[in-house]
Amino acid sequence: MKALLVLTALFVAVFGKRTFEGDQVLQITAKNEAQISLLKELSEQEHLGLDFWREPIHQSLPVDVRVPFNSLQAVRAFLRYNKIHYNVMIKDVQINSFIDMIVAENPNMVSKIVIGQSYENRPLNVLKFSTGASRPGIWIDTGIHSREWVTLASGIWFAKKIVTDYGRDPILTDILNNYDIFLEIATNPDGYEYTHTRDRMWRKTRKPNPGSSCVGVDPNRNWDAGFGGAGSSSSPCSETYRGPSAHSESEVKAIVDFVKSHGNIKAFVSIHSYSQMLLYPYGYTSTPAKDQAELHEVVTKAVSALQSLYNTRYRYGSIITTIYQASGGTIDWTYNQGIKHSYTFELRDTGFYGFLLPAEQIVPTAEETWLALMAIMEHTKNNPY
Repeated sequence: MKALLVLTALFVAVFGKRTFEGDQVLQITAKNEAQISLLKELSEQEHLGLDFWREPIHQSLPVDVRVPFNSLQAVRAFLRYNKIHYNVMIKDVQINSFIDMIVAENPNMVSKIVIGQSYENRPLNVLKFSTGASRPGIWIDTGIHSREWVTLASGIWFAKKIVTDYGRDPILTDILNNYDIFLEIATNPDGYEYTHTRDRMWRKTRKPNPGSSCVGVDPNRNWDAGFGGAGSSSSPCSETYRGPSAHSESEVKAIVDFVKSHGNIKAFVSIHSYSQMLLYPYGYTSTPAKDQAELHEVVTKAVSALQSLYNTRYRYGSIITTIYQASGGTIDWTYNQGIKHSYTFELRDTGFYGFLLPAEQIVPTAEETWLALMAIMEHTKNNPY
């Protein structure tokens, strides 16, 4: 858990650009318990900034650790002096390398699907967690609004949690024995990069708008569900600019095409921050969803599970009655496609820190959100439709 906190904290530093350029991931093989003890001592040297992706536990298990560039010389010298064998797993770490890493470590369960490209030609990577063929799917996405950094950090934590708990947690094991889980961590990669290099508060995509000096579209107003209605803007300079047409953004169109081509997605969860809410359709109309009673039952259970860990209190209900009217939203479209279990999270907090959530709250946020996700996935599995 400590390693996960360090890893995710890198994604959610309060200010400034943080990349992984020059960092390396080493895979270390200890040959006896004495070397395991030495590695445990190394992990406690906080000044080195080491990020253990797999902790030193037993000599039969490899140890994977991300080493910041400035600590590489010292760590290599330590390993050579103590005759501890290591290989360089990842020579130069960037965000997408985490995805490749988790696939490489779990080839029998995890694969990477590239569902499209962003406007700036970044791959739209989706992790597929699967234990068999021809399964219905559960979709989770994070980071569709680029400034909501805690969502991407949580997505990384979820990925590690899935591969760690499969075979140990009977509920998750049962879910994955019957459903595939699809996880898109960087849903708006151009915007996310821009938040690190230019504008921490950037929300939208990065495609230029013809005839305007203002760039980008709100990808959560770009879906063909009440598109162009109240709660979205026709102004390219607005934070809620809906775009010239539904699905005009490649980041949105890629998910639309994937959902349609898959044809059997049974739950769709889009994760945002902040406000501490769990919402279901609709946002563009006050007409209740036909499954509202069941959806309300599910979010009630999910919020209760979430609150049980740290007593974090969430509001819940339909989008339009709980937060505001918003047209062209993700889960309204997925619900209209027949995906009954369509939900949106707004993670911590309620505004004290807002988008600048402190690093120490990252893992608690992911932990409690996971309990709510498990409640949603378990209900989906136990109530097929």
